[in-house]
Amino acid sequence: CIASDISPNRDIGLKKSRFFKVGDTQNLANKIREFISRPLIDQEKKEQIEMVKEHYNWDSIANKTLEVYRQVKKR
Repeated sequence: CIASDISPNRDIGLKKSRFFKVGDTQNLANKIREFISRPLIDQEKKEQIEMVKEHYNWDSIANKTLEVYRQVKKR
């Protein structure tokens, strides 16, 4: 995954090397070339899978959202 270097994207926990300068199409093209030419090693794949599981697991997000609703309802 690569992303523009805007604030919300920087909050998702990617390594600094995964960001490109917003609006800089040449920088984006360079990042695409870089990561196509250098596939992830197994450890990098595992780290990214775990990061996605930890931060973007739908069941976990749904449960956290439900808990917020329950807390609001109690008030």
